[in-house]
Amino acid sequence: MASPAMSDLNFARSIIFIPEHSAEDGAVGYIVNHRLKALTKMFISSSDLQNSDDVLKQGCEMPIPDVFESLSDRVFFGGPVAVDSIVFACIRCIRGGVSFYVFKEPPSDLSAACEMGLRLFVGYAGWDAGQLESEIARGDWLVVDTTPELVALACDVGTWEQLVNDH
Repeated sequence: MASPAMSDLNFARSIIFIPEHSAEDGAVGYIVNHRLKALTKMFISSSDLQNSDDVLKQGCEMPIPDVFESLSDRVFFGGPVAVDSIVFACIRCIRGGVSFYVFKEPPSDLSAACEMGLRLFVGYAGWDAGQLESEIARGDWLVVDTTPELVALACDVGTWEQLVNDH
């Protein structure tokens, strides 16, 4: 999660779930506590955004099928990379652990996917090899174990404040 000293506005007050990380390839993650206010059918390119705060305040305009408009409470700003894309993923608690599954295409059974913890992420966060480790060493990030309780809580910025106070 972002430390209170985080100066990059794209990540301020963020909790990021990192499902992919390797020393050779770097890391990919998704901000799990920044809900978007709106997701509409228009399109906005990443060059039109000053920073993620603009997305959080204004919502994000994306080309999406009508069927997904009902999922507005499950849409999150995933990070500043590829903000012109939507990732459909499930984060769920299984046998005391946490599972993260990315759909290769939008799920055909939305009800079942929602029961599995479906979230839509606009964009994602990415780091080159060694970059995340350098940022952690510099104090930009606090490392917190992913627990089922955290997954259940990580839906808003208030969760970040709670974790910082507990850390």
